[in-house]
Amino acid sequence: MKQIVCEMCGGNQLIKQEDYFVCQNCGTKYSPEDAKKLFIEGVVKIDNTERVDKWLELGRRAIEGEDYQSAEKYYTSILEEDTQNWEAFFYSLYSRAMQCKIGEIGITAELFKNNLDTFFSLLKKQEGDNYLPALITTSRIRLLTSMLWHAANSHYIENITVEGVSDDYVSWVISIVNLEYKTGDLIERYYPQHIPDMAVNFWKSGNIISNIRRINRQTIDYYTKKIRKYDPAYFPPEPPQPPTPPVSQKSGCFIATSVYGSYDCPPVWTLRRYRDETLQLTFFGKAFIKIYYLLSPALVRKFGQTNWFKMVFQKMLDKLVTYLEAKGVQNTSYVD
Repeated sequence: MKQIVCEMCGGNQLIKQEDYFVCQNCGTKYSPEDAKKLFIEGVVKIDNTERVDKWLELGRRAIEGEDYQSAEKYYTSILEEDTQNWEAFFYSLYSRAMQCKIGEIGITAELFKNNLDTFFSLLKKQEGDNYLPALITTSRIRLLTSMLWHAANSHYIENITVEGVSDDYVSWVISIVNLEYKTGDLIERYYPQHIPDMAVNFWKSGNIISNIRRINRQTIDYYTKKIRKYDPAYFPPEPPQPPTPPVSQKSGCFIATSVYGSYDCPPVWTLRRYRDETLQLTFFGKAFIKIYYLLSPALVRKFGQTNWFKMVFQKMLDKLVTYLEAKGVQNTSYVD
């Protein structure tokens, strides 16, 4: 007589308990009909939706709590069940990257860059033109590149020698820059009508880092031409601007306030209302808000008085405000 082999773990110790055959190795239960199929077909497809949903919830909580070790475990488990899950694919890479050590900066940036094509392909296939997940995940990439850049720079400053810049440091910076450029390229390819400004921001960031360390002027020139397709007024990196006055922490919409000149005006009311009544109610929305408040104050302090900053973000925010108001989000006076 043939042995029944568990489809989940390969074990052959299945014992009938009440109305089911139960694998003694992993606990998977089979109905008599499913157990019979194991003899006939050699495999039974198990509905793992409930298990995957539980891991997704745990993974999201771990990401929100910056427990990247646990997040990597949960999202990797999901990939073992569903190799096409874009969220698990991205966050397993992201959580691993956020745990990297100093000596792994270059390898981490390269690994992430090399997997971006697969990630964007999965995301576009499963989410279509819904670009909020793209907005959230690319904001995570921005957070990752910022972390890698500051870690590399701090290590360089602490370990600089009379010989100057080490080869390791240069290779790290090149890898980070290439990750920035590649992200912008893929945003342009997959979301050209929705978020070209995001692509431009990644290219500009790549140009700034390249310029600071005098890396590959030809690449800067190449991306300057790409940027000018969307922002004709753009010029390559300039010397740092004088610092602007500190941004009050009471004004929540830092970039919008800087662009429109007031925290209390119709476009900012629309954005604040959308933040509180829509984004704050979802996992991805809360993640976006958290990243926004982490990054935007520094951006406004450094670039808030520059013309290119206001031109780029006003164009993007005007489109978003128009879209939200068309969807019924009111622009009347609003109190947080």
